[in-house]
Amino acid sequence: MADLPRTPEPAPDEESFRLLVESIVDYAIFMVSPQGRVTTWNRGAERLKGYKSGEILGAHFSCFYTPEDVVAGKPTRELEAAAKDGRFEDEGWRTRKDGSRFWASVTLTALYGQDGVLRGYSKVTRDLTRKKLEEERFRVVVDAAPNAMIMVDKDGLIVLVNSTAEKLFGYARHELLHQPIELLVPQRFRGSHPGHRRNFFAAPQARAMGAGRDLYGLLKDGREVPIEIGLNPLETMEGTFVLASIIDITERKRAEELRAAKEAMEAVTREMETFSYSCAHDLRAPLRKIAGFGEALKQETAGQLSEASRDFLERIQHNVLQMDGIIEGLLKLSRVLQQEPRSESVDLSRLVKDIGEGLRAAQPDRAVEFVVRDGIVIEGDPEFLQIILSNLLENSWKFTAKHARARIEFGAERKGPETVYFVRDDGAGFDMAHADKLFGAFKRLHAPGQFPGAGIGLATVQRVVRRHGGRIWAEAELERGATF
Repeated sequence: MADLPRTPEPAPDEESFRLLVESIVDYAIFMVSPQGRVTTWNRGAERLKGYKSGEILGAHFSCFYTPEDVVAGKPTRELEAAAKDGRFEDEGWRTRKDGSRFWASVTLTALYGQDGVLRGYSKVTRDLTRKKLEEERFRVVVDAAPNAMIMVDKDGLIVLVNSTAEKLFGYARHELLHQPIELLVPQRFRGSHPGHRRNFFAAPQARAMGAGRDLYGLLKDGREVPIEIGLNPLETMEGTFVLASIIDITERKRAEELRAAKEAMEAVTREMETFSYSCAHDLRAPLRKIAGFGEALKQETAGQLSEASRDFLERIQHNVLQMDGIIEGLLKLSRVLQQEPRSESVDLSRLVKDIGEGLRAAQPDRAVEFVVRDGIVIEGDPEFLQIILSNLLENSWKFTAKHARARIEFGAERKGPETVYFVRDDGAGFDMAHADKLFGAFKRLHAPGQFPGAGIGLATVQRVVRRHGGRIWAEAELERGATF
């Protein structure tokens, strides 16, 4: 069957249209004359602004504006803009009859007759106060965030920046708003960044940006900083936005690099310690053979060698003993570095007295006064603490040997938040100009002929102290003693 021609539906008459407009309650819809006088009024306008039609018809529409906007000439400018461009849109504060304010979305449209003459304006106003307050609360929360926060629209333009982002990137807020986000992206990444952004908006979901890749931000001064970025999509009436949370990880990167360097150094140190221990251990066997053959030769040739030959043989034996002491020091140092310290209560005062008695028994003719403060007890490794105190006290005993009478003191004192333990003597001392060499292995501040020793004792002491989380230093004066 052929299609029958349709009869056009009648256009709604003016009365129907008027009734339709008046029935709308969510929008204020009214008309004003070319001079800005209110000529129509709907129920939505009465509900939003508080005026009944009898109160407002004929009044100038500037009564809906804040006093400061009226003084600034805003109502007149809006009419002029609508007359020129045909339409004007704005968001801003407006006032009700009772003086209260609301945040309004306003559309002002110029109405022209067929003759081209301006007949007036239609004005549609919507209350967006709740939306405005929510946005303000959102901005306050974002601005108070400890991380840099930047919100970007679908076109990649920055629409929101918090104060932390200003500090991080070095830009003032007005310098970033409405700028492309690529402003903050290093040049070498800018070409690919729009594609990444499009992919995110195509399937928006909260996630970390650039997983598995190093990310960098470009500061205003041209420097780059390593950053981490978390992306969060936000669905709004204006469309989808992405809120980026940005963290400067410069300090974390630096700490990671330092930790990696430290671990590499520790690995090298462990290898060197193992090597040193092996070398020292392997050297000891042939050295003892040399010492044994030297002693056998001395006994076999007694009375047959010349004085010069006997002197050479004694020098060989002396150097063998000296070398054995160095190897023993190296082995002890290696054991200290490889062994984990234990922790238990140790009476340092008792330990010092025992070591002092041992030194006196070895050289009973020495006139040395030991002054030991009683009751010094700490938590630590007994073996390691024995090493520390034995080395320090033996040094004091050795470097006071050229004094007829000597004094060696052990004690403790508070210095701020720290407890400082000390061994003090009145012996040879040393020049403080060379104090930086004091704790190096095989470093000696006196000529080899002055005092015996291999130069390993204080190096061992320093390492043991560090293993306990402490530090050691020395103060001294030539021929007036030293304090460790």
